[in-house]
This record gives sequence, structure tokens and C-alpha cells, in this order.
Amino acid sequence: MDTDEEGYYTQQRDALKKLLAEYREERETLSRKLIVTTVDPMVVQSFQDMGQEYRETLETSDDFTFCRGLVDDLDITGIIGIDEEGRRYIDFIVFGKPRKREYFDRTDTGGSGFSRNRADTAGGPEGTGHHLCVG
Repeated sequence: MDTDEEGYYTQQRDALKKLLAEYREERETLSRKLIVTTVDPMVVQSFQDMGQEYRETLETSDDFTFCRGLVDDLDITGIIGIDEEGRRYIDFIVFGKPRKREYFDRTDTGGSGFSRNRADTAGGPEGTGHHLCVG
């Protein structure tokens, strides 16, 4: 090996040693910043209880204010239209991602004196899943 090659490989070795030293230093710095946290089981239970209560409210509430707040919180937009085949649909856009659901034309006066169309939001055959009434 001539002097140029020896100089080149020595330079490469020194650069690698320096890089390894920097990585070790960075790892030590990050290790000192690492914080291991624990969550009190009561906090976890509290969130589970709140989630169960919220689920029950979602499944049973007819309160417009609650539904409006949910739509706002989830950033939901609904676009109603008619496709090329003349079928009515509603596009739900949730957090910027469109979700198309077909309209099912079933009249349901619900004792209120006006008809509403029901859309199957579960994407399954009519009569399955959850339904959203749009008036």
C-alpha cells in the first residue's frame, strides 16, 4: 500500500471514529431525556366509563345540539347528489376523506308529520347497521 492509500484509509477511519463518537453522545443525550411514565389505573377507568357513557349517548340520543356538536367535532360534511344512474346518494366527508353511502328511500314519518329518508351508514344491505335520518 502506498502513502496516498494509507492516508486515504486513515482519513476514512478517523471520520468513522468521529461519527461513532457523535452517535454515542447523541444516544446518551436522548437516553437522559427518555421519561418513562405510568398512568394511574383510575384515570384509565375514568376514560373507559366516559367512553361507555358517550357510546350510549351516541346510540340513543335524539338531541339536535348533541348531534350538531358531534358533526362539528368530527369535521363532517354531507353532500347530497344524484349519480349517473339517477340514484340519490349522500357523500359524507369526514376529516377530509369522502365516504359515499347510497340513499334508501323509505318513508318514516316518525309521528312528526313529515317524511324522512334513511341512509344506511354501515354500508351493508338495507335494514342492517346504523341509520342516519336526514330531514
